[in-house]
Amino acid sequence: MKLSLIILGLLAQSILYACGGISQQVYSGKIEYSIDSANPLACVVTITMDFDVNESLRNDSIWVNWGDNQVQIVRGVSITKDTVASANTGGVDIYTHVYSGSHTYATLPSGGYYFVSFQNEYRINGVSNIASGDGINLPFYLVAQIGMDTNSSGEYKPLVFPPLAIGFTNFETYTQAGLVPDNESGDSLVYVFNTPLETVNNPVPEYQLPDQFCIANGSSADSFTMDAVNGNVVWNSPCLQGIYCFGTLLSKYRNGKLTGAIMREQNIYVLASYVNSVQTIKGSTTLTLYPNPGHQTLSGIINSDIKEGSEKCEIISPDGRVVSDNIVVKNGRFETDISQLSDGVYFLHLHGTTDATTLKFIKQ
Repeated sequence: MKLSLIILGLLAQSILYACGGISQQVYSGKIEYSIDSANPLACVVTITMDFDVNESLRNDSIWVNWGDNQVQIVRGVSITKDTVASANTGGVDIYTHVYSGSHTYATLPSGGYYFVSFQNEYRINGVSNIASGDGINLPFYLVAQIGMDTNSSGEYKPLVFPPLAIGFTNFETYTQAGLVPDNESGDSLVYVFNTPLETVNNPVPEYQLPDQFCIANGSSADSFTMDAVNGNVVWNSPCLQGIYCFGTLLSKYRNGKLTGAIMREQNIYVLASYVNSVQTIKGSTTLTLYPNPGHQTLSGIINSDIKEGSEKCEIISPDGRVVSDNIVVKNGRFETDISQLSDGVYFLHLHGTTDATTLKFIKQ
């Protein structure tokens, strides 16, 4: 699967974070822009991000780097609760924050493009296909490549994506349609996967597309594709419970020349069905964990040949420390409090005399 990493030239980019005073983890985000047809040097940029914070709109703001050595505080214009995402993220309420700001450039860009960027301090932790789920407190970075030409024929139309949507699936084929933007000028549009970024030209560590991650973890038949014309995404066989990230780069061309590009990054939650979905195991033991990711409690259903009462169940941190070993299994089920654990990736290890299994889960 081809990945595209947007090239930003030799521009020096500042590290700029949200101004609201809260360390907010980004669940998804996008950057969009429009050019004033009456003044091709005037630009409006809109940045949308999903957070687990319902901040006062009056205090909600971010820094934007306009790419001409100018930075600006851009204020929030709306905050709305994502009820679908909130119902599926393990007790975490998700809010969509929208920011919009305008800027007028003094001159045309020397290389034909301005690169408008934003960086948030953190993306969500424990994403399966970033550093195999061990990426903790990584920055979240978006950039738009904006072409400006005062001699250009034709109108400048906004280059935008539809509303953000965190994806959810229960090991069923995942599809995402309707990514066709408003493009009344008739320019050519091309969609490709884009490697998620931490900073300018710096991708997140050890990134794999979801299907590449699945194949690396034992799935023999898996594909994750994007239609280059309409942006439709299909994941035919999500393989493992967890959170999976992917980025989209949408480029616009006029008469064969690149006029601009925008970025979008989002996550897909592969959720366990509370009844039927089980995870890859060792021996004859099967183990289902839910909710995963979890926030307050973690529950498990065990179908095992391990003799009742002989199970030992413990939570292990990524560095190998046992952080909880007082989990009681009764009648093949357990529930344990994880609210005191730091956010991140952990392993639930279940073993008896002859059988054992280990399953990764995420605390948020």
